[in-house]
Amino acid sequence: MQKSILKIIFLLLIIFNFRIEATAQKKITVVAKNRPLSSVLNKIEKETNLKFSYLTNQIKSEQKVSIIARRKSVKTVLKILFSGTDISYSFVEKQVILKPIFKKKQTSKPIKKVKEAEKITISGILKDSISGEVLIGATVSVKGKPIGVSTNGYGFYSLSLPKGNYVLVFSYIGFEKKYQEI
Repeated sequence: MQKSILKIIFLLLIIFNFRIEATAQKKITVVAKNRPLSSVLNKIEKETNLKFSYLTNQIKSEQKVSIIARRKSVKTVLKILFSGTDISYSFVEKQVILKPIFKKKQTSKPIKKVKEAEKITISGILKDSISGEVLIGATVSVKGKPIGVSTNGYGFYSLSLPKGNYVLVFSYIGFEKKYQEI
């Protein structure tokens, strides 16, 4: 019985990954001249079944962009759209997660190197383990620290921390808190 359940889950994962890849390869046309990034993303959302997810304090959705892409795959359109910008993207389920690219500043004269605290980004989507429904407005915090975020309308969260060991606390109204060491 357990083997058959595992086979079904494995088969569903293969089908799901195939659907994501098929969406990423779908041909679309996007033409925009000096338009806000948010309106270009909305156009892509309308032509595909993808949703864009990003933190508005990290991605300037009103920045002006220009793009001409006729009958190109979604992957190619995103590559063109974000080339030369400080935005990276990744496909997660039926979402495209946008994140800023942090570039190290270069100096022209040699100075003593001071090791900066390396940062890590922890992100994910919170879902009800039984129904699979995303948890909108759930809280992800660091135990013992005044650091935390809430999930967005897609259940997505992203938390940047200095490299180290932490205990994350996941909480949502009506649910038991969950703790995860990282």
